[in-house]
Amino acid sequence: MGNIFDGLYGYEEVMMVMGIVIFAVLLLGLIMAFIKGKPYGGLLMFFALPIIFVGWPGIQEIKISSSELEIDKYSAQLQQDPTNQATRTSLLQAVSGIAGRPWSDPAVLTKLATAQLMLDDVQAAKANLSKALQSKSAPPEAAALQTRIQTEELLPSLTQKVAQNPADTAAKAQLQQSVTDLTKTGVANPATLTNVASAQAVLGDNEQAISTVNRALTIKPGLAAATQLKNRLQVAAH
Repeated sequence: MGNIFDGLYGYEEVMMVMGIVIFAVLLLGLIMAFIKGKPYGGLLMFFALPIIFVGWPGIQEIKISSSELEIDKYSAQLQQDPTNQATRTSLLQAVSGIAGRPWSDPAVLTKLATAQLMLDDVQAAKANLSKALQSKSAPPEAAALQTRIQTEELLPSLTQKVAQNPADTAAKAQLQQSVTDLTKTGVANPATLTNVASAQAVLGDNEQAISTVNRALTIKPGLAAATQLKNRLQVAAH
């Protein structure tokens, strides 16, 4: 992280600054006492104070860095296997550990947004992505995530358009491309998986649609839209 204070709460920043100042003052006093030949043993015990003041935020930064690495790790794993509940739980715990902190680093914000989208926390994902995109140093992944979210949001209306007019080859091609783009990079959000399954059904790929909606229901068994879609697909298959 470029800013050593990024992700720290206000009181943690104050602790770190105070610790550095106190350490500098004590060090200066120690040097002056040594030069003047005065006893300095009494000063040494006070060095514990800046160690505590700097140490606590430092420990938090280590924890934050660990959570960032876990988010990277579990996001990649969940993208490959979205029905793995153990991985989903681990990712949720890693995100929960740092999501509430005051972030400004666009790279961290993008990582959080990506993970939150997978975890079906769409509003939080959009909020963090918006902050990331406001930075001049926003990573390419931020723009790619914005495009992905737009594709996901347009999928239901595009599916409906093709369902209402199957002869619209342009809309059908656009829908097929959207499905391909989403499935190529892996979909872990159960709501999006349900929309993808609906699109696949409209495109005539009922077998793949059933497989996709089953993944959505494995992730979130009580998802009404997925249950209704699965029932329709099963009826259509008989």
